[in-house]
Amino acid sequence: MATALKKFGADLVFTIDSAGTTSGSTEVNISAWVMSVDGLPGDREMADVTCGGGAKAHQWLVGMKAADISLECLFDQTDGSAYDVFCSTDYGYHLDTASRTFSYGPAGNTAGYPKFTGECKVKSVTVPAKPLEPITFSVSLVLDSTLSVGVWT
Repeated sequence: MATALKKFGADLVFTIDSAGTTSGSTEVNISAWVMSVDGLPGDREMADVTCGGGAKAHQWLVGMKAADISLECLFDQTDGSAYDVFCSTDYGYHLDTASRTFSYGPAGNTAGYPKFTGECKVKSVTVPAKPLEPITFSVSLVLDSTLSVGVWT
């Protein structure tokens, strides 16, 4: 029987392909730089296809999953950091046309904990600077495939 434990955002795991790599390459763990993840698991499109003539309830046509994923990360330019993964000087997200595989575990990657996986594309990277605060950056990702919801093994 599973034990209910209190989990914190510090336990999250986020891995993603590096800039310029093709789908199926090794994912880089950027969890140490990720401060927050929003937008997962996202919405599913639902089209109302109810017709008249005695319909007793709405009829829905189930569509694709759609998710706008946003990451808030600490800025660091070292190799393997989140900023390096999204904005490497060789490729950068502006030149990156490939989908990137990602895996996200909001409570960590312990067996049995929830896991979201899919393919995404980088929409934007924003690096604002505020005086006397650590530099952070935001990444906007869009889901580019079916989102899989499962558990870590």
